[in-house]
Amino acid sequence: MMKTKRKLPIKPDWYFVDARVEEFWATVDFEPPLDLLAIFHAGGCTVRTYQELSQKSNLSVQRVGLCLGSEDGCVCYDASHDRYRLAYDCERMDARMRWTLAHELGHIVLGHLEDFQETSIARKQSPALLGILDKEADKFAGDILAPAPLLIGLAESLNLHAEEFYYALSRDLFGLSIQAAHYRARFIYRYRDKIAKHWTDAKPAVYRKHMDKFLALYWCLAPDTLAGKYWMEPYIKEYQRYEYAERCSAVSGE
Repeated sequence: MMKTKRKLPIKPDWYFVDARVEEFWATVDFEPPLDLLAIFHAGGCTVRTYQELSQKSNLSVQRVGLCLGSEDGCVCYDASHDRYRLAYDCERMDARMRWTLAHELGHIVLGHLEDFQETSIARKQSPALLGILDKEADKFAGDILAPAPLLIGLAESLNLHAEEFYYALSRDLFGLSIQAAHYRARFIYRYRDKIAKHWTDAKPAVYRKHMDKFLALYWCLAPDTLAGKYWMEPYIKEYQRYEYAERCSAVSGE
């Protein structure tokens, strides 16, 4: 498992996250959707479900989550054994569970959990500090679950650049939840030119390696439907419903 050490940030360091994502891509054989549990196991991480901990402790699953400070999952660093320990609720919806696992992996790869004074993030730390590190972990999760350069590359190959297309791919191929796919699509659509330029300028070999594999895999999965676009229709309707609900919520002030 990749580790790094740095001082605690006073704001999210997106360049640092980008660098760690590039290292991740260079070492992981990418194939959507990522087998996140296999990555944790390969890195020597101890993995337990909330359900296992519930049986062992005679506590309810909800109580286990409350004790660990998260209803979805968490990871900690065991300094005495130099090992990370992951616990998660395996009964959550698959898309939500995968985001949780990717988020917790981000905490590890970004060095948030090392047992040093300047990088410790015990739950007693300030909410502001935890918020900064959670934002970094969320960006890492999005970048490995639905890689922007690959989505943009496929869009360019088909001359499809609508936000709805990024949403549909994030849902269909990468298995993101509705909320996560919506956020991802909006981000990629807004920054697609900068993202594409960064990857082609900075890491062309890594980008090309995964782009070729990505295109071959997706065309294999959907050889006739991708160019026809009709596979997108259910996702476009889903996207529009989410957009409508979000606008209504904003107007009502909820």
